[in-house]
Amino acid sequence: MQNKFSTLFGACVALCVFAGAGLPAAEEYVMPANVAPKQIENVGIDEKLGEQIPLNTKFRNEAGHYVELSDYIEDGKPIIMTLNYSDCPMLCSLQMDGLVESLKGLNWTAGKEFKIVTVGINPYEPFAQAALTKQKWVREYGREEAQRGWSFLIGKEENIKKVADSLGFRYRFDVLSKEYFHTAAVFVLTPTGKISKVLYGVKYPPEHVKAALGDAAGGKIGSPMEQLIMYCFRYDPEKGSYVMQARNTMKVGGALTVLILFGWIVISWIRDYRRTKQSEKIEKQGKAQAGVA
Repeated sequence: MQNKFSTLFGACVALCVFAGAGLPAAEEYVMPANVAPKQIENVGIDEKLGEQIPLNTKFRNEAGHYVELSDYIEDGKPIIMTLNYSDCPMLCSLQMDGLVESLKGLNWTAGKEFKIVTVGINPYEPFAQAALTKQKWVREYGREEAQRGWSFLIGKEENIKKVADSLGFRYRFDVLSKEYFHTAAVFVLTPTGKISKVLYGVKYPPEHVKAALGDAAGGKIGSPMEQLIMYCFRYDPEKGSYVMQARNTMKVGGALTVLILFGWIVISWIRDYRRTKQSEKIEKQGKAQAGVA
């Protein structure tokens, strides 16, 4: 049994390596090699689809005016929400660049069909700096309506945490580097401020963003299965349908195969263990009966 388990475990490990090998990730942010795993503990995203963000939370916008998140749901438009900070050395710029590139590919415009709200995770960032950051990305976006359709908010740490917790966005400040460790994701909210979808990474295909905004506008809440399908398929405007993304499908297929194989290994091990225990029990009973006789 032990040899059998070792063989199956080795096959599982080999399959894990095969599933991850040879698949470049040019569209994904790769953590620098010099960042220790300990530094990114408690960093990530816990999906909370359908969760209501705290609308009574107060911030200051890039103009220095005090606002509440409820101010952004008054006209019934879906909202794209991101959590970033102006001094972020790399990831935030990559994410914003990817988002703006995606927005350029939409026939919808921020300020008309939807809104964008960027919440700064650095409570010490001055609103003047947030204003400069806004101007940079609005200028890159190149659409005048975004001046009133994209807001950059700063606020107290307790208020930032309240919003981040409602989104399932886990981040932490590193004292040594003076930087915030966080992941990259875009949260698409319904017009009432509920989480409809989460788009991960730093590249967002325009068709995915358009579909997410359309669903959110109708108050639809996504599901983990929809997230998986969106990951494996992309919309081809020439064909007018969704087509498979081979690389992502291979990743998902490899992961599912590993999970199935691991489950089979565990079940086989449990069965063998029970058989062994049953045999030992029968053997003991036989010896006990022989002793009595």
